[in-house]
Amino acid sequence: MSLILIVLVGSGIAISTIGVFAFKWWSERHRYRCLENLPSPQGRHWFFGHGRQILASVKEKKYFKLLFDWAKELGPIYVYWISNTPIIILSDPKLMENTLIDGVKQGAWVRTPSGQKAWNDAVGPILLGQNGTEWQWRRKAWNPEFTSSALSNHLDLVKQSCLQVIETIKQIPQTKTVKADPLFVELTMRVISGLLFGVPVDKNDSSPTNLPLLEIDRTYEAMSVITYRYLRIATGEKMWLKYLPIRASQEYWQARRYLEQFLAPRIDLALQIRDNSDRDWSEVSSLFKESMLVRIATKNTKYNRASLISESIQLLIAGTDTTAHSLSFALAELSLNRHIYEKAQNIVDRTWEKYNGINADSLRELNYISAIFKGVQSKTVAGMPMCLHIGI
Repeated sequence: MSLILIVLVGSGIAISTIGVFAFKWWSERHRYRCLENLPSPQGRHWFFGHGRQILASVKEKKYFKLLFDWAKELGPIYVYWISNTPIIILSDPKLMENTLIDGVKQGAWVRTPSGQKAWNDAVGPILLGQNGTEWQWRRKAWNPEFTSSALSNHLDLVKQSCLQVIETIKQIPQTKTVKADPLFVELTMRVISGLLFGVPVDKNDSSPTNLPLLEIDRTYEAMSVITYRYLRIATGEKMWLKYLPIRASQEYWQARRYLEQFLAPRIDLALQIRDNSDRDWSEVSSLFKESMLVRIATKNTKYNRASLISESIQLLIAGTDTTAHSLSFALAELSLNRHIYEKAQNIVDRTWEKYNGINADSLRELNYISAIFKGVQSKTVAGMPMCLHIGI
């Protein structure tokens, strides 16, 4: 009798458990039913959605190509599904911009939960992986640093870095093919490193106060490893795999250690300046003292060593890849459209002569260049994954 009772109780628990999971699955599917009307890629599995296709593309390092191919087939807005979770993909630059601005103000969208976890796991909690008050204080700290008025004070860094690239191109024999992407990677990384961390843009400049020098190739390789791991985690790979003695985890820890060794001395110095404001810091370069890192550390005491390292790594990654590759795409399009290139060159030359270089006033007259860049983005942007809050 007791055996029958145990079996009945066990069966009841099993049925209840299955019922709870089934109801949760049905509720999630029902909640997002309005998105079923959006274009969606073929091959959606009833349980996994498009998850297996996404994970396979990441492992083959073709995730953004997959998004780009889907955008060509389905249009500027479509949805793919990870189980019952919808991921909206926007590939039109204007649509992306409007959605970002309005969505943040209204709270209508957030980054995908898996994406947030992946960002926070990559190198530690950061702005992109936060919600609520944790996101707000970080956003208030960084937003003023990226306004046009704030960035216009650092246009000399951009000019100096551009001139270095021009000199590099001049030194390449005319019979040799110039690879644009590595040049733009170095250009953007030097500008970002100068803005964020006070690293001298001039590659021949000795680093002040014995801080580590910027090694473009090693830094970019480390950034690539971190980014690739983020994509794998965001699309389903288990986070605990980084603790196993496998090649991928070893590469991850090596990359993270290298970036931390590059950044930690600068962050330590920034925190020393914050905590000892009455001391004479004349031995430290003005470039470093005016860097975003020092300003952020000084005005926001919530940031500590660990959180600044995490934030700095992600800002370095976000600021380099997107800009460098966009410039490469723009150059390719200009080379295929000679009349647009010539018109753009005339406008830039005329504006340069009028204002004797690059400044905030001259940039306002380069609307044609801005239009070219947006046009290039409309042809080359793979898509921006978004997860919507929908109250139904």
